[in-house]
Amino acid sequence: MDKSLEKVKPIISQVQAIVINTKEDLAPATEVLSQLNKHADALKKDRLALTQPLEDSLKLIRAKYKPTEDALKSAIEHIKGKMGDFQTEQLRIQREEEAKIAAKVESGYIKPETAISKMENVQQVDKKVSTDVGSVSFREEKDFEVIDVSQLPVKYLLPNMVELRIAMKAGLEIPGCKYFTKQVITNRKK
Repeated sequence: MDKSLEKVKPIISQVQAIVINTKEDLAPATEVLSQLNKHADALKKDRLALTQPLEDSLKLIRAKYKPTEDALKSAIEHIKGKMGDFQTEQLRIQREEEAKIAAKVESGYIKPETAISKMENVQQVDKKVSTDVGSVSFREEKDFEVIDVSQLPVKYLLPNMVELRIAMKAGLEIPGCKYFTKQVITNRKK
């Protein structure tokens, strides 16, 4: 276990006992905050002395492999897209043929027995393709694309917090926002 935790426990335990009811109470709170931040800075410095060389090595390793990984990822997505498009089109054709046969049965143009025979002759799309070096399986999955944001129900809209903050700093008040002030504490250690 890290011995630094034992060093800061007495300071941390003081935090719960601090009560701030008067401006005089701010001075002891400032002392405790400064001590906590001093220890946090020292801990970070010690941690970085150990982790920075590792992070630098990781950065070099990632940089070495990233171009190849990106090229492979792009190629994989491209071929998957082509395969998926082909499979989707084949399923559309199969379902279209099956729907035509079903419509003929509903209209009375053909008998159900004939429809069963015709359905058996409709080419079924394979859900799996295997080769000597691998296989692929296809499964249908629902997905979506937003085509008109203005039609989305409110609960599905996310505010752009960055743009709202920029507008606020520019002095604009955006409807639907509540504006208030809060105190932000900056601690400088000696």
